[in-house]
Amino acid sequence: MRRTRIALACAAIIVVLAFSAWLAQRRSGDPLLKPPPPPGYQSPASAVAGFTSNMMRHHPEAACRYGLPGDSGICAVAVEAMYLLGSKITGTWTVGHVVTAGDRAIVDVEYEICLGSHCVTNTNPNTGLPDSGTSFTSAFRQALASFDYATDCVRLHGSWYVDNMSHTLR
Repeated sequence: MRRTRIALACAAIIVVLAFSAWLAQRRSGDPLLKPPPPPGYQSPASAVAGFTSNMMRHHPEAACRYGLPGDSGICAVAVEAMYLLGSKITGTWTVGHVVTAGDRAIVDVEYEICLGSHCVTNTNPNTGLPDSGTSFTSAFRQALASFDYATDCVRLHGSWYVDNMSHTLR
């Protein structure tokens, strides 16, 4: 009986240590998340990368340059206000899959992030993208209405931008 208790206690300690190591690895950067693409305007994924990487580094003006040109000023003010209220964004992220239709796109964002003390995770590269039976237009409207796991992008004069101002101002 005593040996069984000792064995169970050892097993519990091993499980706790393994979970702690796994959790520390996840918090320090998830190796399963591929690196995001370089920031830019040449694709929806690169526009999202520019916006998100600058948000994570707490550079609101740089992040908002990846939003639609007419919205960058109001975006920067809203994001800076969020930071001044103590809501810092921390964690890891990458771009998941992208669906494009003409000059519109939906980009999945995979992440393990915290906004202040509120933490969220999405590791499914297809979350927010249209599935069978859902039209692109319906999925695009959903991405426009909620910035949960996917964001909407638009192409304007050959460059891609994150159409995020309705999300930033909530």
